[in-house]
Amino acid sequence: MPTPMRSLGTSVTESIAHELVVSVRHAGLGARPTCRPWNYRYPGDTTWWIVPTTTWPAYKHGKFVVCSSAGSGSQVRLGFNVERGVGDVAKGLVKAAEVMGPTWRWAGFVEDIARPEFAHAMESIRRSGVGVPCLRVVAAQYGGEGGLKGPRDTYAMELAGAAGSFRVEKSEIPAKILPPLADSVSFGALSQALGGIAQPWAWIDLHLYVSFGVAPSAASPLTSLHSAFEAALLPLARWFK
Repeated sequence: MPTPMRSLGTSVTESIAHELVVSVRHAGLGARPTCRPWNYRYPGDTTWWIVPTTTWPAYKHGKFVVCSSAGSGSQVRLGFNVERGVGDVAKGLVKAAEVMGPTWRWAGFVEDIARPEFAHAMESIRRSGVGVPCLRVVAAQYGGEGGLKGPRDTYAMELAGAAGSFRVEKSEIPAKILPPLADSVSFGALSQALGGIAQPWAWIDLHLYVSFGVAPSAASPLTSLHSAFEAALLPLARWFK
């Protein structure tokens, strides 16, 4: 029985993650879907990942993610996360799990941004009414164990009204890792921009998400977390691996 959003209690992100992993398993996604908190000491409202396997760390995987929406205690972000690790030049200098290889989801996902499957997923999420798909990319020099150091480049954008494009709200690139973007970027141009990054010590986090309230409202089509899963995450299932 899906848990109504109004009964989640105080440990919001933890409760949502554990409810959603049930939907993920019932949908047959992943080998052994597993919940993982960012902060094990304070799991209640930290960011949670739903990983397609029991592998940890899970840098190489496409992961579902649940986190609090910045500046709002009643909003959560629900979406997808993929990471770009360091290059072969780092072999022997960092942990093997941090060196990007052929099994990492980054390259495949970035290529797929330019393909019809990605456009169909964005349209499916938009039409569901769960929220406007947003994309955030953060890049910096590798700082150890998936962390970042020094200045950070940031993209923040949301799906535009025009088909096949994002409206860019922020494009700040002090680290000079991400290329500059115009006010609007097509899916194809974004794919090319991200795919062309060659700096071997750059670590990149990409989050694709929607924000919504944890309690249902008259304006929301969501009545349970299972319906949120179907609206916001199921269209992204092909990259959850």
